[in-house]
Amino acid sequence: MHRKHVSCARLAWCLSVVPIVNWWKDKTMDCVSIALQSSAEHWIHSMAEALGSYDDAIFEYEPHKRVEEIETEARDGFIPWTSGGYEVCLPASLSHAWGSGSAPEPIQKIIDNETDLIADTWKQQYPDRPPFLECVLGEHGQELEEQAQEYEMESWQGDDSCYFWKARVMFLAPGDPQNETGKLEVYLDAYLNTDLNYGRDHISWLRCHGSNPNQTVGTFKRTIDADVFASMTEEQLDALVTEAIKSLP
Repeated sequence: MHRKHVSCARLAWCLSVVPIVNWWKDKTMDCVSIALQSSAEHWIHSMAEALGSYDDAIFEYEPHKRVEEIETEARDGFIPWTSGGYEVCLPASLSHAWGSGSAPEPIQKIIDNETDLIADTWKQQYPDRPPFLECVLGEHGQELEEQAQEYEMESWQGDDSCYFWKARVMFLAPGDPQNETGKLEVYLDAYLNTDLNYGRDHISWLRCHGSNPNQTVGTFKRTIDADVFASMTEEQLDALVTEAIKSLP
């Protein structure tokens, strides 16, 4: 009888402890989740501020307000492929980049194409005048140089096109398509988007015209174990921000 009584007592004790153990596990998981989210928020907000200072053509004075959560719920026309995270997208003025004379190389190529279009328009409007670029460079006297420069400035003033700087911190669970290890991961990237005004990272139909569908330029891509990322200090997270900024064009 005594042994049976002890077994029952032990069983009763075990049953009483189970809820406490489960509660402790939940709290531990919450702590890991909170730490992971805290690291992610620190990195993306630091990244937003760093991007905001990287290019004078960015016209967002409070970059951190552009940080948004990545959608995780399916809806019509959208299937989530991550388990959440944060992203920031900062628009930059193409005309300001032209005026600064220090546009990133991929953007300078766009500016050069725009300049060619301005030169074509100049030729159509003033067929009797010398070529636009020669006039801008002062090869046909000061008067034509000033007229060409004013024409170019007026053309750019009417251009409100923008390009984009982007950064993302994404949580990739084992079931997510890009998960590499079968464990919860954190994926970081930062890049320039050259799809003027729309900011699409990939435009499939461009391939049909022989053009590159990829609209992003950047080499910073990191996949980090979620526990490692969650335990990083602010200094370590800031070092990743510095690495990302240095990789940009």
